[in-house]
Parts: sequence; C-alpha cells; structure tokens
Amino acid sequence: MPVEDQEMFLAALEQADPGLVVGEHRRDRGFRQAIRTCRAIDKDPELKGAELAIYVSQRFTSLHGEVSVAEARELAPVIAKTICPHL
Repeated sequence: MPVEDQEMFLAALEQADPGLVVGEHRRDRGFRQAIRTCRAIDKDPELKGAELAIYVSQRFTSLHGEVSVAEARELAPVIAKTICPHL
C-alpha cells in the first residue's frame, strides 16, 4: 500500500478522532478496521449509504476514540479510495 494512501487514511481517521491514531498500536488497529470494512463491502455490495456509515461508526468506535455516523460518512469513501484497492 503506497505511503500516500496510508497517510491520507490516517489523516481522515485523525480528523474523526485524534485518539484513534495516537501510537503505533492504535494506527495498526485503524488499518485492521479499515481492511475489515473493505471485506464487509466486498461481501455485501448493498452495504452503502447510511447502513455503511453506521457500520463504520461501530467498527471504529472504541475505548480510544469515537467516530460518529456523520464522521463515518466522510471516512467511508476515504477507506474505499485508499485501503480497499490494495487488498
């Protein structure tokens, strides 16, 4: 995965909640969640719009940070553009 795509994804994740990218462990978790999101989209092509935003919100919300549904609506296309094409 190109460094530029990694940086773009991390910047979007940080914009949603800075706590989700503090430390290598949390950044790695973010990439794992993004990969799971891509696989879920592949598995269910109908996972779009509000349903996808809810999925992303739930997937990325943790003890370290929270991604609202509104933030997830902006994060989902970044995942699709920067992470999914490399799987």
